[in-house]
Amino acid sequence: MTGNGKLLAVLSLRWRAAAAATLAVVVAVTTSCTSDDADDAPPPVTGLTAEPAGDGDVRLAWDPVEGVDGYRVYRGGTAVDVPPQVCDQGCTITLAPGTAGDGGEVAVSAVREGAASEPATVPVDVSRPAPPGGEEQLEVLLVYAGTPPVTETVEVDSVAEAEAVIEDARGSAFADERLLLSANLNSRAQPAAQADPPGPVPQAWQAEAMEFSLLPGDPPGAGVVVAVLEQGGVDPSHPAFAGATIDPGVHIGDEGQDGRSDPESHAMGVASMILGQPGGVVPGIAPGVTLLPVNIGDARESDLIEAVTWAVDNGADVINVSQAIGDCGALDVIVNCRDGLRQATDYAEEQGVVVVAGAGNNGPGADYCTTPTNAELWPAVLDTVISVGGYAPSGDRWACTPDRSDIDLLAPSADLLVADVGGGYRVGSGTSFASPLVAGLVAAILAEQPDLTPAEIRALLPQWVRANGNLSVAAALTTLGIIAWDPPLDLDSIARAYPYHVDVGFPAGHPVSVAMTSNNQLRTLGWIDGVIFVNDDGTATASGVFEFQYGPNRPTGGPEWTARASRTGYSYECPTGGFVPDWWDIELWVERRVRWGIPVTVDVTVDQDGEGGPAFGLSFSLGVGATSTAPGSLPPVTVMRDTMDVCAAYLEWYNSDGTVGFLSGTRAPEFSEVQAEAQDYFETTEGVLQLLIDSSPYQLTDPVSSAATPTPTTLTGDPGVEVLYWDIHLYRQRTAG
Repeated sequence: MTGNGKLLAVLSLRWRAAAAATLAVVVAVTTSCTSDDADDAPPPVTGLTAEPAGDGDVRLAWDPVEGVDGYRVYRGGTAVDVPPQVCDQGCTITLAPGTAGDGGEVAVSAVREGAASEPATVPVDVSRPAPPGGEEQLEVLLVYAGTPPVTETVEVDSVAEAEAVIEDARGSAFADERLLLSANLNSRAQPAAQADPPGPVPQAWQAEAMEFSLLPGDPPGAGVVVAVLEQGGVDPSHPAFAGATIDPGVHIGDEGQDGRSDPESHAMGVASMILGQPGGVVPGIAPGVTLLPVNIGDARESDLIEAVTWAVDNGADVINVSQAIGDCGALDVIVNCRDGLRQATDYAEEQGVVVVAGAGNNGPGADYCTTPTNAELWPAVLDTVISVGGYAPSGDRWACTPDRSDIDLLAPSADLLVADVGGGYRVGSGTSFASPLVAGLVAAILAEQPDLTPAEIRALLPQWVRANGNLSVAAALTTLGIIAWDPPLDLDSIARAYPYHVDVGFPAGHPVSVAMTSNNQLRTLGWIDGVIFVNDDGTATASGVFEFQYGPNRPTGGPEWTARASRTGYSYECPTGGFVPDWWDIELWVERRVRWGIPVTVDVTVDQDGEGGPAFGLSFSLGVGATSTAPGSLPPVTVMRDTMDVCAAYLEWYNSDGTVGFLSGTRAPEFSEVQAEAQDYFETTEGVLQLLIDSSPYQLTDPVSSAATPTPTTLTGDPGVEVLYWDIHLYRQRTAG
């Protein structure tokens, strides 16, 4: 394969070519979709046309019908309702690729008082766009440690030249007193949006699903700045943004333009999920925010790094990234996978800026999902990023949401009506549109509690979701004390939500305590966070997520290294001791970070007559495939980051250099020692987790209440495991100050 042929394997998965065939446009009346009530139905739509709109999109247009309540767009035998305002500037709506299918047809009916007219139809002969076939300039992206990270791009003519550039950079980094974090081909980002065969969908269903009516503020999000990183501009003149605040923003790579220049469909749709004004066609979740549009220009990884950094430095409180870079590791020339992008999001974290990203649309649920299936996509996989998957109007997990352990929660992502270019509207699907709903929710929360840090918000996420992973705005606002349930809230079937926190620990003398501590005292391994949802009929369901707090301690006498808990895993850092020169913060950058993502199955019973409020009986089963009566299995480990090759190179360099100034005469450990310690640490941790899983299910012998004082409880299962239940109020004090 040629160099450019190899490049195509790692370039953007976004297909940019126009549709292969010209659309055949014929308007007809059909009886394949009958009206609801022929006597009361309005007259049929006339003048229906369909035209290609780029990137495989289809733009429908028709003549308005007087006195109707809206229109119904039939796609693949099912339908979605759209409001009459789509005709305010001419009746148009855009459908994303794959909506009608090759050789399919779409239809539009007028709707009045629930009755639909006979649909007008138009054949649509359009294939999905083909992958890019033209040659494109190869670039190598070099990222060096810094705050913010320092990037360099080098144009090359072949993969062989790219390999040479990278090897040269690796070899000269220590001599130049610079820490090379990553080196790889400068790939393009892809929008995390994708069409899918739709179902019958009510207008703006995300408003009810996301419980917009509970959001604080008038309007929600006022005073908070949200940046959206997109491959195009956001047009402030769109009717959906009437009265909204949209700053100029920036166009990366083009000083003559800004974030409002060159409006693009995906950018408009993402922005409308946040900023759509109340009473409009597309209601946004945080219409009071100030939007900071960032056009990422060529959409290479270097542009995305620069965009994140620019947004942080220019006042963003929240950054939404409905873009993704994948195919990491497709070429041997990659040194450290997307570590440059990691340093950009870590910089945002250090500056108190929350980053939210779409998880991608490469799930296994349908043939129209993108590939490679379940592959990791950046920046969503990063620990400092809130990773958002999607669910459908039915509440079920959207078919193209990937099965990955990094996904924190699910938000509406399918069959959404969003703003489009030219004052129009579009129907589309994708985690691109789920992510801004979560970013907007975070903005609405920060407007009320601005001192919350990104880490504190991420720590609370397990208490924001239902058992199926769907985000519950009611639970999120309850956790933070923003809303109360007295008087009862008007929510579909839910009477109340009780976030909870359970510490899981081991007493002195237990084998795990022996492995984890030198003093053999009680040690909390981690915790289970979740929400108990009490239904109107008195039954309850509960969610639960297990996270690490500590891992095994380092044995005395070995290399001086550090291990840190990292949500559902840990990071093992390169040993430092006194060996690190001032110019290289090796502690911060060089590590092996792993994650297991252990599922938790929670069973709950309710005693409505508990003292001070309902009392709950809780049991927890851990592992993949766990049931209420049996444990599951330990999931495969996922390596999130492995830069220990840099550690090896540094230790070798240091030990061969006898002129290291103030460190003269000292010697770093051999890397073989580090490898042995790291492997021992991994095996010990995995053994502890296996014991924790095998000891479940854990059944609390005494019911617990949100009014109770935290006390250790006894459990069935392993008699040595202890659980400490914390109520919601104490938990808030511990995490959010």
